[in-house]
Amino acid sequence: MKVIKSPKCYVRAFTLPESLAVFLVIAAFCLLPVLKVKSWQEEIEVKRFLNRFEKMVLVCQQIAIVEEQVTSIKNVRIPERVFIFYTGSTSAERPRPFEEDVFETLFIPEALKGGNSISEIKFLARKGHPSELVKVKFIWEKRNITYRYQFQLGGGRFEKSLE
Repeated sequence: MKVIKSPKCYVRAFTLPESLAVFLVIAAFCLLPVLKVKSWQEEIEVKRFLNRFEKMVLVCQQIAIVEEQVTSIKNVRIPERVFIFYTGSTSAERPRPFEEDVFETLFIPEALKGGNSISEIKFLARKGHPSELVKVKFIWEKRNITYRYQFQLGGGRFEKSLE
């Protein structure tokens, strides 16, 4: 800090290097979060997808049991990588599907590879068992993590494992 002498009073002021140093520190604190936003956004997108996938599988199974209708999960590879959830109430048997039975299309994030090992999983009416043993695998290459979902015949549930 330098004291500047003027004819009537003394004024205290920062020098140019001190001002630049303060500006640099403030700029660094402002830019650090901005640089991390992309990786945080990718992580949130992947975790949201996996969470929605797990929940929607359980909902499809529960609808198959409660409404006694076959439900299914279809994997559409072309034109986009998506999972579409179908329930018995959205089939042609009913004139209009119930609002709560219409599910959003679940897009596989760009950060994940895989998910294409299945074309369709059907849950049998009344019991909720999958019609076949199915394994779905998602690979997050940036983090070197593999998520595996192994569907079980007896309970109709799935087992999630991380590698």
